[in-house]
Amino acid sequence: MKATSAWFPAKERSVAIGWFNIGSSIGALLAPPLVVWALLHGQWELAFVIVGVAGVVWSLLWMVLSTSIRVNSVCSATPNANILSGQEAMHTNAGAPKRSRFAMLGSRDF
Repeated sequence: MKATSAWFPAKERSVAIGWFNIGSSIGALLAPPLVVWALLHGQWELAFVIVGVAGVVWSLLWMVLSTSIRVNSVCSATPNANILSGQEAMHTNAGAPKRSRFAMLGSRDF
């Protein structure tokens, strides 16, 4: 959700979140048959290996590809400017002081 709010302007964010939710549903749909296939064609350890390797690969891809829009070199200046112009003020102020955990618990936003 944080990456979605950082990479999409406010007016396009709901569609991006919809695609995000579809992706997680597809993953939940495909995982059980993959595990059953691994169980039927190998030993039960193969199911753990497949899921573990997929998780590590996904984590590595996420760490490499999920950068801040301000330091991203993949997009040109025009899309970056479009994304940043559609952000709310709380997402554009990078130097804002962080609130303490207790202040967040007491805030109305929480």
